[in-house]
Order: sequence, then structure tokens, then C-alpha cells
Amino acid sequence: NNMEAVLAAAIGCMGLAWMPDFLAADALADGRLQQVLPALPTHPGQFSLLWPGGRHPSARLRVFIDYAVAHLFQGAPEKGTAGIKSFQAQ
Repeated sequence: NNMEAVLAAAIGCMGLAWMPDFLAADALADGRLQQVLPALPTHPGQFSLLWPGGRHPSARLRVFIDYAVAHLFQGAPEKGTAGIKSFQAQ
């Protein structure tokens, strides 16, 4: 379940790996990895940020959320917050 370990194993020629595209992007670009099954659907990854219910995110948390959206999903088909879902636990 550790994507960094999956990436390291794939780069080390230990087999095929299916991982979020943002994680493989640098290794694909510089030739350490090669896409071999292009017909498979891409895996953009999924992240969840949780904080206590009934609170608005603090300024620090808001900065982190904005950073994560801007940098973790570079290269995703839809940029920005269009794919972000928010709900409050009951």
C-alpha cells in the first residue's frame, strides 16, 4: 500500500506497477520508467483531508489544501478544485 515503495520497485526492475500518474511522471519523463500497457485506464490518485467537524479550516490548513490542489494534481485532466468533494461527518 506504499506508493513510494511501488515506484522504487518498478524503477528497480522488479515488475509492473500501476500507480498514480503524478507519482510516475518524473520517472516516465526521464526514462527510468516506460509505459507498457497504455490501454489500461490511468490512475490519477485519490486523497482525503479530514479535520474536526463543525470547524472551518484554519488559515494554515487552508494554505495546505490550496498547495495540495495546485501541486499534487499537476497533469490531471481537470485542474483546480472541480474534482474536490467536501462533506461534514455527522
